[in-house]
Amino acid sequence: ELSRRLEEEGTRSLLRDLDGTWWSLRTQLDEYLDASKEQVDAFREVVSMLSAYTTQCSISYDELWRGYKAAAAAESKAHDALKRTWKGAVPALGLLTAKLVDGDAFP
Repeated sequence: ELSRRLEEEGTRSLLRDLDGTWWSLRTQLDEYLDASKEQVDAFREVVSMLSAYTTQCSISYDELWRGYKAAAAAESKAHDALKRTWKGAVPALGLLTAKLVDGDAFP
């Protein structure tokens, strides 16, 4: 009985520890995914604007240029977020892996 309780407590402790590491990693990944979504949305918008400019002549070159600048800024923001995410995620993944292996999570 005592042995089983100790094992259960060890398992719960490992899961709490893994959970904290996972959510730290998840926060970093979410930052990049949010920036990436903004980038995709900005590019969709500028492609739509390009179509309006070239096929419908319904927007001015200045409007198209502003759309392009917004898409370029979103790309830069997403690229910066990716670099930060990569820099933070690699050690976090290493830590998560070490906890799984050292904690004997999968005997």
